[in-house]
Amino acid sequence: MVANMVTSFQRLASVTANTQRVPIVGGISGPPVTVLSGIKITQFAPIDPMLSTEYGLGFKELLRTSTEGNYDLLEGDMLIVGSGKYQIRSVENWHWSPTNVAHYILTCEEVK
Repeated sequence: MVANMVTSFQRLASVTANTQRVPIVGGISGPPVTVLSGIKITQFAPIDPMLSTEYGLGFKELLRTSTEGNYDLLEGDMLIVGSGKYQIRSVENWHWSPTNVAHYILTCEEVK
Protein backbone atom coordinates (compact mmCIF):
# COMPACT_ATOMS: atom_id res chain seq x y z
CA MET A 1 0.00 0.00 0.00
CA VAL A 2 1.32 3.42 -0.91
CA ALA A 3 1.94 5.66 2.12
CA ASN A 4 0.29 8.74 0.58
CA MET A 5 -2.73 6.89 -0.78
CA VAL A 6 -6.08 8.47 0.11
CA THR A 7 -8.85 5.98 0.84
CA SER A 8 -12.37 6.31 -0.51
CA PHE A 9 -13.62 6.94 3.00
CA GLN A 10 -11.20 9.82 3.52
CA ARG A 11 -12.60 11.46 0.39
CA LEU A 12 -16.16 11.08 1.69
CA ALA A 13 -15.29 12.43 5.14
CA SER A 14 -15.19 16.05 4.05
CA VAL A 15 -16.78 17.72 7.09
CA THR A 16 -14.67 18.88 10.04
CA ALA A 17 -16.17 18.52 13.53
CA ASN A 18 -15.30 18.88 17.20
CA THR A 19 -16.78 17.09 20.19
CA GLN A 20 -17.67 18.48 23.58
CA ARG A 21 -18.39 16.60 26.79
CA VAL A 22 -19.77 17.72 30.14
CA PRO A 23 -17.20 16.81 32.81
CA ILE A 24 -18.45 15.50 36.12
CA VAL A 25 -16.21 16.20 39.10
CA GLY A 26 -17.29 15.20 42.58
CA GLY A 27 -20.80 14.49 41.31
CA ILE A 28 -21.17 18.02 39.93
CA SER A 29 -21.33 18.66 36.20
CA GLY A 30 -19.34 21.50 34.74
CA PRO A 31 -19.57 23.44 31.50
CA PRO A 32 -18.91 21.47 28.28
CA VAL A 33 -15.25 21.13 27.31
CA THR A 34 -13.79 20.24 23.91
CA VAL A 35 -12.60 16.62 23.88
CA LEU A 36 -11.75 16.12 20.20
CA SER A 37 -11.11 18.72 17.53
CA GLY A 38 -10.66 18.53 13.80
CA ILE A 39 -12.14 15.07 13.28
CA LYS A 40 -13.38 14.31 9.77
CA ILE A 41 -16.93 13.04 9.33
CA THR A 42 -19.18 12.34 6.35
CA GLN A 43 -22.07 14.64 5.43
CA PHE A 44 -25.14 14.17 7.64
CA ALA A 45 -27.83 11.91 6.21
CA PRO A 46 -31.39 11.93 7.59
CA ILE A 47 -32.82 8.80 9.20
CA ASP A 48 -36.42 7.87 8.48
CA PRO A 49 -38.45 9.09 11.53
CA MET A 50 -40.34 5.78 11.56
CA LEU A 51 -37.05 3.99 12.28
CA SER A 52 -36.41 6.23 15.28
CA THR A 53 -39.77 5.20 16.75
CA GLU A 54 -38.89 1.54 16.24
CA TYR A 55 -35.68 2.09 18.22
CA GLY A 56 -37.65 3.69 21.05
CA LEU A 57 -36.30 7.20 20.45
CA GLY A 58 -39.68 8.76 19.75
CA PHE A 59 -40.66 10.55 16.57
CA LYS A 60 -37.54 12.67 16.19
CA GLU A 61 -35.48 13.97 13.30
CA LEU A 62 -32.24 12.04 13.58
CA LEU A 63 -29.14 12.31 11.43
CA ARG A 64 -26.42 9.79 10.73
CA THR A 65 -22.76 10.37 9.99
CA SER A 66 -19.60 8.26 9.93
CA THR A 67 -16.00 8.75 10.96
CA GLU A 68 -12.86 6.68 11.20
CA GLY A 69 -10.07 6.80 13.74
CA ASN A 70 -9.44 5.65 17.27
CA TYR A 71 -11.62 8.27 18.93
CA ASP A 72 -13.16 8.52 22.39
CA LEU A 73 -16.79 9.01 21.31
CA LEU A 74 -19.62 8.54 23.80
CA GLU A 75 -23.40 8.77 23.72
CA GLY A 76 -24.35 12.18 25.07
CA ASP A 77 -21.31 13.98 23.63
CA MET A 78 -22.01 17.04 21.50
CA LEU A 79 -20.80 17.05 17.92
CA ILE A 80 -20.04 20.62 16.83
CA VAL A 81 -20.13 21.30 13.09
CA GLY A 82 -19.78 24.97 12.17
CA SER A 83 -22.38 26.79 14.26
CA GLY A 84 -24.55 23.67 14.64
CA LYS A 85 -24.68 21.42 17.71
CA TYR A 86 -25.74 17.79 17.53
CA GLN A 87 -26.14 15.46 20.50
CA ILE A 88 -24.72 12.01 19.83
CA ARG A 89 -27.56 9.56 20.55
CA SER A 90 -25.67 6.37 19.64
CA VAL A 91 -22.16 5.27 18.72
CA GLU A 92 -21.76 2.08 16.70
CA ASN A 93 -18.39 0.53 15.95
CA TRP A 94 -18.52 -0.49 12.29
CA HIS A 95 -16.20 -3.31 11.23
CA TRP A 96 -15.79 -3.31 7.46
CA SER A 97 -12.15 -2.59 6.76
CA PRO A 98 -9.22 -4.99 7.15
CA THR A 99 -7.20 -2.16 8.75
CA ASN A 100 -6.82 -1.59 12.48
CA VAL A 101 -8.54 1.79 12.21
CA ALA A 102 -11.91 1.95 13.98
CA HIS A 103 -14.93 3.11 11.97
CA TYR A 104 -17.93 4.61 13.75
CA ILE A 105 -21.51 5.33 12.75
CA LEU A 106 -22.97 8.17 14.83
CA THR A 107 -26.67 8.85 15.23
CA CYS A 108 -27.22 12.48 16.18
CA GLU A 109 -30.05 14.85 17.06
CA GLU A 110 -29.74 18.55 16.32
CA VAL A 111 -29.88 20.76 19.41
CA LYS A 112 -32.13 23.73 18.69
